[in-house]
Amino acid sequence: MEVGGRLVRHSAPYRYVWPSELDLMARLAGFRLEDRWADWHRSPFTADSTGHVTVYQKRAAVTGPGANFRPSARPGTGRSLGSSGAGGHVPGALPLW
Repeated sequence: MEVGGRLVRHSAPYRYVWPSELDLMARLAGFRLEDRWADWHRSPFTADSTGHVTVYQKRAAVTGPGANFRPSARPGTGRSLGSSGAGGHVPGALPLW
């Protein structure tokens, strides 16, 4: 990476994330899945796809009583929505925007 005309070493804790992880992060951030394709040509996304192009749309703000309600645990798991592990916070994940 070049900084101020000099090449410098850069490393970051990047990792691949599954589409289902992206969907959960998007949902928790107030987005909903609009489309997903296997490539930029809009080929169908299948279990055999080696990549994906995913489009999320920001949901309209909800107002009124209970608008800020968030369950503290996923039913049947006893784990909070923000816990680590499958479906929880993903260290090193990139922002969706």
